[in-house]
Amino acid sequence: MFKKENMDSWNAVFTECQLRSSDLSKPTEGFLTGVLVAYLKRFGYKIEPPITMENNEYHLFRIKLVKQIDHMLKISNESYVFTYYDLIRPTPKKTSQMLCILLNYLFYYNMYKEEVFKMVGKPLNELQDLKTRVEKTRCENERRQKENVELKQSIKKLNERLSASREELKTYVEKIEAKKGDIGKLEREIEELTEKQKQLQGEKNRLLKQVVSNDEFQELGKQIQQLENKLATLAKEQGHMESVLSKRNEDIKKLQQQSAELEELSKVFPKDLLTQLENSDKQLKNLQREAPFAESKNKLSNKDIKELKEA
Repeated sequence: MFKKENMDSWNAVFTECQLRSSDLSKPTEGFLTGVLVAYLKRFGYKIEPPITMENNEYHLFRIKLVKQIDHMLKISNESYVFTYYDLIRPTPKKTSQMLCILLNYLFYYNMYKEEVFKMVGKPLNELQDLKTRVEKTRCENERRQKENVELKQSIKKLNERLSASREELKTYVEKIEAKKGDIGKLEREIEELTEKQKQLQGEKNRLLKQVVSNDEFQELGKQIQQLENKLATLAKEQGHMESVLSKRNEDIKKLQQQSAELEELSKVFPKDLLTQLENSDKQLKNLQREAPFAESKNKLSNKDIKELKEA
C-alpha cells in the first residue's frame, strides 16, 4: 500500500500533481496518465497527452507511456511488469505499488544524480576536447593542403623561370662566343696596324733625316693620318664591344642572383625536385666559369692603344 508518509513525500515533490486517498482507492485511467506524465517530466521528458482521447494518436501515446514507465520500473525491479492494461484498467493495489517504486527511484536518482553527472561529465568533456582536437587537426590539414597546392604552383613557376633563364643564358653565351671572334679579329688588325705604324714612323724618321720632296713628305703624312683614323675607328669598335660584354656580365650576375634565390626556395621543395635544381645550378655555374674567359679575351692592351695614339 501507498503509505501516508509516501503520499506526503509525493505531494511535497509534485506540487502540480497532488495525490489523495480517494485517487488511490479508486484509480482511473485519466488520473494515472496525469500522474505518470508529471513523473516523467521530472526527468526532463517533454511529453504531453493529445487533446482528443479517442483516436489513434492517443492510442500511440499510451503505448509509448507504458513502455517508458515499464523501463523505469525495471531499473528498480527487473521482475516488475507494467502493461497497457494496467494503464487503462488500473487497480488500487498495483497502482500504489507502482507509485511507491517510482517515488523511491526518484529519491535515489536525486541523491546520486550529481555524482552520476560528474562521472558522465568527465567522458563528455573528453569527448568535447577530442572533437575540438579533431576540428583543429582538420583545419590544419586543410591549411597544409592549401599550402601544398600553392607550393606546387610556385615550383611550377620556378621551373618555368629556370628553363627560361637557362635558354637566356645559352643565348648570351652564344653571343659572347660570337663576339670573341670579332674581338680576336680586331686585335689582329690592331697588331698589324701597330706594326705598320711603327714601320711608317721609322720611314718618316728616316725621311726626315734626308732631304726629300714636299710631295713625298705630304704623302707619308696622309698615310699616317689614315692609319690614325682607322685606329680610332677600331678603338671605338672595341669600346662598343666592351660595353656589350659589360652588359652580358650584368645579365650573368642577374642570373646568378636568380640561381641563389632558387637555391633558397629549393629548401622548401619536395625531395624529388632537389636533384633537378642541383643539376640546373651546376649548369649555371659552368656557364659562369666561361664568362670570365670571354671577358679576358675581350681586354685589349691599353699600352698598345696608347702607343698607337701617340704615334
